[in-house]
Amino acid sequence: MTLARKLKKTLSSKRKEFVAVGMSAAPYVHVYPWDSSTGFGAKLANPSSALASQVQNIAFHPTGKAIAFARVTSSSLFDAYAFSATGFGTRYTTPAASPAVDVADVAFSPDGNWIMVFTAPDTRLYVYPFTLGGGVGALVAGYPVTIGINSRRLSWHPSGTYVSLALDGSPFIRAYPFNLTTGALGTAINASSALSTGFYHYARWSASGMAIAAGLGGTPPAPVLSGYPFSGGAFGARLTSPASGYTSSYSGAFSPQNTFVVTALETTPFIAAWPWSDATGHGAKLSDPAVLPPGWVTDVEFSGRGDAVFFTSTSSPHIGAYAWNNALGARYPNPATLPTSGACLAYGRI
Repeated sequence: MTLARKLKKTLSSKRKEFVAVGMSAAPYVHVYPWDSSTGFGAKLANPSSALASQVQNIAFHPTGKAIAFARVTSSSLFDAYAFSATGFGTRYTTPAASPAVDVADVAFSPDGNWIMVFTAPDTRLYVYPFTLGGGVGALVAGYPVTIGINSRRLSWHPSGTYVSLALDGSPFIRAYPFNLTTGALGTAINASSALSTGFYHYARWSASGMAIAAGLGGTPPAPVLSGYPFSGGAFGARLTSPASGYTSSYSGAFSPQNTFVVTALETTPFIAAWPWSDATGHGAKLSDPAVLPPGWVTDVEFSGRGDAVFFTSTSSPHIGAYAWNNALGARYPNPATLPTSGACLAYGRI
């Protein structure tokens, strides 16, 4: 194959990328095409079957061909839509046994065959089978499962064989084995080593699945950021935590290469990055970007290739992105059509 043909094949096979932003007011979501060479594209058209209330969290299907929303203060509090390179498709039918209270988070399993929903304040987990052709199936037998402690974020292990919860009370971080064939949960696995007391806003698996990084919200005691190794179905002793001084963290994301972690912060510098090791935890904090986010950052995410970092903020322009090359680099221009708020974000590619 000639070099020209190889290049043409590479370019034609490049996956299209998208960034979705959840908002507190109609239309409740903006989705933008993304390209690391040019930044945000023009906002896609809103879904024809509109969302009905504030979006708490968003999840793209692993193929990028579906998108799901966790919502509050309405009925049918989670939604899933078909999605393509041109934008929103049909809204999938909401199953009969769907949550009737606020949904805190929604997430697809890494194989794309399951969708998990966590509700607050009744602290229940729901699991449904999912197919791109048929959408959300019937609630799996044995669900909903009552956790008994409020959770804010779900995180799937890269293998799909565990799911973690960030909790508002002891044990603060919990994982469950997950059966990818039946959809059943196993016995709870609690982290128990040197946990700070407070509201854990996320407990996210590293890209290797060998550790979890966690962050506390509100005004918690130090350390606000922490990490825990995970092996053989058990958590190990707490890893090295960054120096104190951060009042709270609401989101964290690992680079695809599993060598860095980026964190959303409530106070300046609002976003921060650290080298990461599953064996030792956080390294020395990297330098802040030259242009800081405009205010409290609510969510962060890496691009699939690890060449950009996205954030949402409570302050305008509510959405932003940085180039990434082992550090937070230049900030991309804002999209032409700005969201009205920035509660959460999700990255997907087709």
